[in-house]
Amino acid sequence: MDKHNEKLPVWMLTPGEEKEARKRWKDYAYHQCDDAVKKFAECSKAAGLKVLFQCTDARDAMNACILKYQGPGELDRQRRILIAEKQSKLAEQK
Repeated sequence: MDKHNEKLPVWMLTPGEEKEARKRWKDYAYHQCDDAVKKFAECSKAAGLKVLFQCTDARDAMNACILKYQGPGELDRQRRILIAEKQSKLAEQK
């Protein structure tokens, strides 16, 4: 996480912190959907070139799961976590 910019309020994220929040957001979604991603990967390996026709259920389940966890509410949650971490670090420095 970037060093806090004294010119910004603690609740405002720097571009680097916003990038970190988005990375955490993506990682969280893929972690929550690990089983669905694995099922689609296994199906695609077995189907080969027929993946478009044989793996639609696995693909749809994976996409639905990822979209569920990549909603704007989850991004806001990741931002709140980063802000809390910043506040904690600033309190420790005082």
